[in-house]
Formats: sequence, structure tokens, C-alpha cells
Amino acid sequence: MKKIIVTLAASLVLTIGASNVLSTKLSTKQKTPIASNSSISESKSLEQSTDITGDAIQPQIEHSKKVEDTKQADAKTSSPSSTPKKNTKSTQSPSRGGLSISSQKNLHNSNTSNNANASKYGELLDWKQVQSIIPISTNVRVTDLGTGKYFNIKRTFGTNHIDGEALTISDTNIIKSIWGGFSWVRRPVIININGRKIAASMTAMPHAGVDSAPAVTTVSNRSGGYGTGENLDAVKNNGMSGVIDIHFLNSTRHKDNRQDPQHQAAILKAAGK
Repeated sequence: MKKIIVTLAASLVLTIGASNVLSTKLSTKQKTPIASNSSISESKSLEQSTDITGDAIQPQIEHSKKVEDTKQADAKTSSPSSTPKKNTKSTQSPSRGGLSISSQKNLHNSNTSNNANASKYGELLDWKQVQSIIPISTNVRVTDLGTGKYFNIKRTFGTNHIDGEALTISDTNIIKSIWGGFSWVRRPVIININGRKIAASMTAMPHAGVDSAPAVTTVSNRSGGYGTGENLDAVKNNGMSGVIDIHFLNSTRHKDNRQDPQHQAAILKAAGK
């Protein structure tokens, strides 16, 4: 009887244990999620579209990298610290036929200087041409090349060159300030007339006239040691007696009809030669 009871108890224990094991397995299967048909379909589709090397996935990875690189580049650009500084010393490429800014400035300065120098010189015109440009009784402005001072002269006489007179006492005083008084020294000058500049040479010694006597009358004691003769003084009360000489290219002296070498040299200087 006891054996039967023990046997039944053992069977009951085994039955209960088997039941618990079966219950645990069923519970585990219920907790495991089952993939939906759509997920399985998408998975199969992805597997079919992707070969062993993964070439179909690679473009997506590269696209993602490009997007990330673009974002990083945008971030650097927007950063104040990464903003490139302007090159204030930029120059035009000489290899493209241009000049650097500094070269252009130097060229501009050089041209400005050359233009300034050129503007102070006069035209080198032959006396034959000048005679028609400056006939007798014409007023001209004379500029001393060395000092830049200028004064007014009137052509009153002269056939081989201009014999002229200062228009006023003020003009005479300017002449004397340039030459240091009345003088036979030849100086390069520029004759300004009707917008033209003509190279010339001038002395500052009045001669052959008497300011207090009527013009073109015979007088004695003419200025410059010229003695008795025709009074070459037409402009009165100007602070000088007689005329002063202004020579041009190939003009000659009245006394011998020859060119004066010193005058011709000064004329070339006035022309920038």
C-alpha cells in the first residue's frame, strides 16, 4: 500500500514539473515579436537589391557624407574667425599684360612728372614763323624758365629778332628781380601768346632809347651806350629807356645779321632740348 502511494506521488511530481516546463516555453514564444509581412517583404526587397559587395548601399553612404561635409563647410563659413581677410595689397596680374598697383602708381607719378616738365617748355619755332605770330605792336607774356616769374612785353621794333619793352613799371621791376638789375645775360624764357608757348632767349638790358623823348625821333645819349640815333622807345613811363632783345630759333643780331650762339643755346634750353 505504501509503495502504491509513493509511486503515485512520484508520478504527480513529474507531471507537475513537465507542466511547468511546457508553460514556460509557451510564455517565451508569446513574448517573441513576429515580423509583419510588410517588414519581411521590405527585408527581402533590400536583400534582392543589394549584391554581395553592397554597391547599392554605397551611394547612400556617400550622399550622407556629402551632406555632412556641406554642413561643416557652412559652419566654417558662418564662423567669424574663419572668414578670410581681404587682401588689401592685391595687384593686377603682370602675366596677363597688366601692371601691379604699385607699378601703376609709379607710372602715373612718372607720367604726371613728365607732363609737368613738358608743360613748362616751349615750342621750338623758327624766327620766320614767329614773326607772323607776334607782329609789331603785339603784347605777350614772358615767363622766365628758371624762376617761373612772368611779366608783360610789347613788341615795338625789330626785324631780325624782337625788340620789346616792358608794359609797366611793375613789369620792369619783375625783370630786374630776375636778372638782378639790368643785364646782358641771356636767359631761357617762354613766350605765351594765344594759348601757345614758344621757346626764346632774352636779355634784360634796355638800349637805343630815351624814355622821356618821343619815339622814332633822333636823340642823343641813347641807353646802353648807343649814342645818337633813332629813339627806340615807344612805351613811356615804364621804368626803362629803350628796348630789350628777345631771340628765337635762327634769329640774328641787327649789328651783323649773325646768330648769337648764347641766345641759340638758351632757346634750346627753353624748348627742353
